[in-house]
Amino acid sequence: FGYHLIKVEGAKPARELRFEEVKAEIIKNLTQERRKAAFSAWMHSRQHRAVITYGRGYEVPSDEASQHNHTEEGH
Repeated sequence: FGYHLIKVEGAKPARELRFEEVKAEIIKNLTQERRKAAFSAWMHSRQHRAVITYGRGYEVPSDEASQHNHTEEGH
C-alpha cells in the first residue's frame, strides 16, 4: 500500500557465469529437488498403506466413508 521509491546507485553489465562459479549452487538445487521428490514418493507410499482408526465420537459418517473409499480406489 502506498508508494515505494527505489534509487539505483549503480549497475553492472550482464555477463555469462562460468560453470565453476555456479557449480555449487546447481548441485545444491538438484540435491534439494531429489530429496523433495524422494520424500514425496515415500510419503505417498505411506499414505496408501496407512490404516486409519477413529476414536469413539470421531468416526467418519457412513456416507462420507463410502465416498472416501471410492476416491481411494481411483488412485
